[in-house]
Amino acid sequence: GIIRRCYNLTLPELPLDGNAIQDIFKVYMVDSGLLIAMLEDGTQFDVLQGNLFGYKGAIFENVAADILAAKDITLKIVEFTDYVQPNNVVDSGEIDANYFQHVPYLDDFNAENGTHVVSVGAIHVEPLGIYGGKQSSLDAIG
Repeated sequence: GIIRRCYNLTLPELPLDGNAIQDIFKVYMVDSGLLIAMLEDGTQFDVLQGNLFGYKGAIFENVAADILAAKDITLKIVEFTDYVQPNNVVDSGEIDANYFQHVPYLDDFNAENGTHVVSVGAIHVEPLGIYGGKQSSLDAIG
């Protein structure tokens, strides 16, 4: 086929397939080029120029799914509601990896929680703007 299903999990516990929610899944194209070709007019040119806009997450996930599938690894997604659980379940070995933090956060997390999670590669950090309204100095922002 031209798609891969990636099931969401109820819990990050083994066996992962036993925790898959059969009617909640993401669909990835077997070829990331097909995904980009299916986007709205003009998007292909924008993507080639490095302007990913709102498609960045979908494209990154699709490329990751492609790479893993080529290595015969099935991607499973566990969604968390905080920033503590993802590192704890990686440290315990319940899941293999997570993707949400930069190295300074990871180093602080390990020091504060006695964990031993390591970085295997850099992640992109989204641009951040601070708008102080009528403030003229950052001192007024808590």
